[in-house]
Amino acid sequence: MRIILNKLDAALDDREFISAHRYRPQDFSRQRSLTFRHMALFFLSGAVPSLQFGMDKLFRGLTKDRSAAAPTKQAISKACRKFPYEALVSLQQQAVKTFYDEHPAQRWMGYRLVAVDGTKVRLPLNDDLAEEFGTQGNQTKTQRPMALLVSQQDVLTRVPLSCELAPVRMGERFLAERLLSGLNTEDLALYDRGFPSFALFAAHRHAKVDFCARLPKNFNTQVCRFIASGQAETVIHWTPTSKMRRDCAALEVCDRPMELRLIRVALNDGQVEILATNLLDTEQYPIHLFKPLYSERWGVEESYKSFKAWLGVERFRTRDRLNVYQEIYARFLTLTLASMSAALSQPVARQMTAHRTRDYRINFRATILKFREQFHALWRSQDPLASVLELLAWVVRDQEMIRPGRSNPRKSKHVNPLPGMAS
Repeated sequence: MRIILNKLDAALDDREFISAHRYRPQDFSRQRSLTFRHMALFFLSGAVPSLQFGMDKLFRGLTKDRSAAAPTKQAISKACRKFPYEALVSLQQQAVKTFYDEHPAQRWMGYRLVAVDGTKVRLPLNDDLAEEFGTQGNQTKTQRPMALLVSQQDVLTRVPLSCELAPVRMGERFLAERLLSGLNTEDLALYDRGFPSFALFAAHRHAKVDFCARLPKNFNTQVCRFIASGQAETVIHWTPTSKMRRDCAALEVCDRPMELRLIRVALNDGQVEILATNLLDTEQYPIHLFKPLYSERWGVEESYKSFKAWLGVERFRTRDRLNVYQEIYARFLTLTLASMSAALSQPVARQMTAHRTRDYRINFRATILKFREQFHALWRSQDPLASVLELLAWVVRDQEMIRPGRSNPRKSKHVNPLPGMAS
């Protein structure tokens, strides 16, 4: 973990990195109190009531000087408008690369499992944000600005890999297609039922990336016939329509017909799911592997819960367009670093609980809270290794039992949660 933080810290002081990530040549070119590094750490420090309070807290935390005062609110606001969110994206990618350079990925049948999923982020009520990101109505018929975030996660280590933020009208599938370039032949992508399309699968074929995706039961006539047949699995020959060919042309991928393996998965509640995969070898990948394989995708859902509930991604300091990108990508980088802390602590937790009958894992909610509590100490120059070791030792103390097969059905938004209030 120290290696990762060292590389990020070095990048924040590196003139080449700063030069490559600024909007104008004169930005952050002079030695001022609000340096490029200070601004990056300011966004990473999390949601705060105001700009002034957040920067004061950062200066005090980095120097241990309770009398340290940050520049004025006006100066902070100007510096925020100069800081490019692309730098946060680059730092997150650098952290992921460094993590896997030092810690090889866990594997399933030789693959790194990468779950892809999307979520909508509520934005402040603002006309500029509505124009930039689009709006969606809610139960009160208020048209609220909404952004769409699609991310990839290594579900075996629960480390986020990358994300794309865009207007809600862009659609999850479009962003998933853009993220596909970050995967390779050693990855297996897991998709929920909102993603599958001929063009997306053709893009996987072009990139030589394997996949497993849940299909809607009415996905096409071949899927409907498969469900009616009662078969456990089959291989279909899928010929694209003219629209599918146009979609492939837009992605610049080949539109030739493809073979898909369809698999029926019976759930514990009696429901049936249909999975589609390009892993056609039934001997190497027998049918019984796919139910537990697809269930691994749930990790990305849990990651979004952390992203929203525990990192406060929908709490914005201002209502500026640039600030939305800065805040969301900063929270995603924080989520990535906290996930790495948990992943690095997990082997120790496994040893500590080896005598127990059940398996345990690091409590991720506690990890996020501890990471944020230790945030300033991690970025101080005095004895940084001790701060990292202190954090990991603190993280490993909080563990939770793994309960196989446990489910938490979603509650309908239309059900009144208060007892005795039914109409």
